[in-house]
Amino acid sequence: MSGQPGESYTGTSFVSNRPTARRDYQRSDGDASTADMTQRRKRHHYVPAFYLRRFADSQNQLQAYRRNDERHVARMPVRSAAVEAGLYMVEDSASEATDAAEIAISEIEAEIAPAFDALLAGPWPPKHEVRGLVANMVAFQAVRTREMLHTFEGMWDAMAKLGMSVLTRDQLRQLIIDAGDGEPSNKELDETMSGIQDFDGYRVEIHPNVMVETMMRTAVDFVQPVADRSWFLQVCSEPLIITSDTPVVAHSSGGAPAGLLNAEEIWFPIDPYHNLLMVLDDQGWPEAKVPMPPSLALQLSHGLALSSYEWVFANPNDGVLDMIELPMGARPLAYIAGKPLWRPGIEPESS
Repeated sequence: MSGQPGESYTGTSFVSNRPTARRDYQRSDGDASTADMTQRRKRHHYVPAFYLRRFADSQNQLQAYRRNDERHVARMPVRSAAVEAGLYMVEDSASEATDAAEIAISEIEAEIAPAFDALLAGPWPPKHEVRGLVANMVAFQAVRTREMLHTFEGMWDAMAKLGMSVLTRDQLRQLIIDAGDGEPSNKELDETMSGIQDFDGYRVEIHPNVMVETMMRTAVDFVQPVADRSWFLQVCSEPLIITSDTPVVAHSSGGAPAGLLNAEEIWFPIDPYHNLLMVLDDQGWPEAKVPMPPSLALQLSHGLALSSYEWVFANPNDGVLDMIELPMGARPLAYIAGKPLWRPGIEPESS
């Protein structure tokens, strides 16, 4: 277990006290969010810019690889990496689009960012405050990616269709009436019921506020389990560690399905020299900073690339993307297999 047993991190979670529900995106006087509707932030990072800068060169440039079209991008500025227009856009009480969620997320990132330098420079195990901040980052990052948001959308679509498919004619008739569309004819009712059963013919979209609320609440549930793991800081003497658009990787041997709650290991690269390895174990291994041979760092980078959703990122000066086999095409379901990344008492392969 962790080096600080019995301590709670969930109660002080930075993601637990942020506005998440539709009713929260307003000022106390009931007016819409203070964000200027004509000055909305259009580019929303799903991997924080402060984090990506840790892998960038002195000009804030990244080397990027896009697995879906199998091409290298020689240079990509941090501001353009891992972004999607309006990804966290929500609606206020007047049903107007607002950046309130994106602003809240930026505030979370600003509070968490200093913990990374403290994690590397401070004592090990890390202090309670630092551990809590980084655990929040890991939990939040795991659920805020495009992959996870698309998963939420797919689940919502499937559940909504399943619920509608079991409606009786009388229930459907009443729903149409309650929606203000009047009494449907038998022909209209038949056409509507037939359309509902054609699952491939339509899509049920989740409300953006529900999406953000689900993301935030899910992250809160992960903070304590992440903090309770055994933490090891792997340190490589060479800059051989990369990151991706899904930098938090839940890994179990043999490529078995794994998440933050049950994975044997969680990988979270900190910069080209450091990886945070969070192990699920019951052996009481003492937490430590451990050396990472270059061969193991390249093994890690290969696994991180395989686990990417679309983009792989590295420092342009390090040349790591030329040293590892990069994935091509969409990621398969079982995308990582092999031995554990590291265990106390087990010597890694030498370079």
